[in-house]
Amino acid sequence: MRIGGCPVRSIALFTLAVMLLAGGCTSHRSTESSDDAQPAAAPAPSVPAPVTPPAPAPPAKPPLKTAAAKHRPNRPRIRPVVFEDPRHIPAGIAYDDMVRRFGPPTMKITDGPGRFSLSYATKKSRVQVEMKDGKVTSVAAEDTGL
Repeated sequence: MRIGGCPVRSIALFTLAVMLLAGGCTSHRSTESSDDAQPAAAPAPSVPAPVTPPAPAPPAKPPLKTAAAKHRPNRPRIRPVVFEDPRHIPAGIAYDDMVRRFGPPTMKITDGPGRFSLSYATKKSRVQVEMKDGKVTSVAAEDTGL
């Protein structure tokens, strides 16, 4: 017999031996072949357990949501709002009509009582709009060169 060796093998063998002994792997005598075996005792009569009403069922949980449940194919599609080109703002148009047709301005500056300077920025141009008393007085467009 070799002394030393792999510690994992030693631990595995020791664990196996402990499991066999703890599991009752010992020699058993058969009760049929033994002459001095005593007959098995009849089980003691048991008292019936008191009957308890069943517990109320817990409230039903909603089903788990899956990725397929989140998809709603019947939802109406929202179309993006497309505004007109602010370079074409006509002089004399009211502020409310201008915002409805050309969108909200990028920047709004108050120059004085009833006077505003509005700026619209697009990819290709910058538009400067001057307003007095709620109506457009002048429009100036400048190409940004992009």
